[in-house]
Amino acid sequence: MEPPKLYCPYCTLELSGDGHKNENEAWGRFECEYRPLTDDRQPIPELEMQKRRIDDLRAKKDKLELAIQATVDRIAQLETVQGERT
Repeated sequence: MEPPKLYCPYCTLELSGDGHKNENEAWGRFECEYRPLTDDRQPIPELEMQKRRIDDLRAKKDKLELAIQATVDRIAQLETVQGERT
């Protein structure tokens, strides 16, 4: 098993050593220059990031289920209307 990862408390990108795993992405997307060895904020542990991610995914899943049900209901309505016309 690989060791737990650490993430930037500002941009949430993965860290490696004394900076971001991908410095170009951190700067290009977020203009983030976080340095875990000199900054007061602590890196975010992978466990916390995964818990945040699962919460986000569950929220998206709930929205998708509602959208799917609305689409199924609309299809049923349209099929009923089409059936009445034929």
